[in-house]
Amino acid sequence: MRTIFALFTEVYSAENAVQRLLEADYREEQMNAIAQELTAKQYLDISDHKMTVFKTDKSGHKEIVGLKALFIGHRGINISDVGRVLACGPVAGEMAGTAVDKPHGGLRLVFKMFDIQDQFADNYTSGIIAGGVLLFVKTDPDASGEVIKIYNENKGEWILGVP
Repeated sequence: MRTIFALFTEVYSAENAVQRLLEADYREEQMNAIAQELTAKQYLDISDHKMTVFKTDKSGHKEIVGLKALFIGHRGINISDVGRVLACGPVAGEMAGTAVDKPHGGLRLVFKMFDIQDQFADNYTSGIIAGGVLLFVKTDPDASGEVIKIYNENKGEWILGVP
């Protein structure tokens, strides 16, 4: 498996990329996102910082899919170098959980553990701090080109694939 990362400086560009990935038959379970808690909650239109919204399989008036579905049900966690973030998805959760234990350099150090080069780690960290969304997909190496194309079409920056 290969993980393809991209930084989206605008939440709606990340939303469009997730929608395109879903249309290309990628599953939400393959997707991960890290964003400032405030950015995610503004995007979800949640004003109470103590509120958590949960997904349900019950039918209702509106189906929640895509980036919103990734963000829903997660609580913010404090990481030393990026502040309070939502880490959504299995790999993002693992990264954030590891970063929480680092008193200095939190997420940036974890990026290095995942073989992300310094320049990319620096840009991902500063991009998250500035309100961007780090989106990454775990996929078969043969499908990497399709993910990269979708990222490029939706204003993804600092695109990187790691084994």
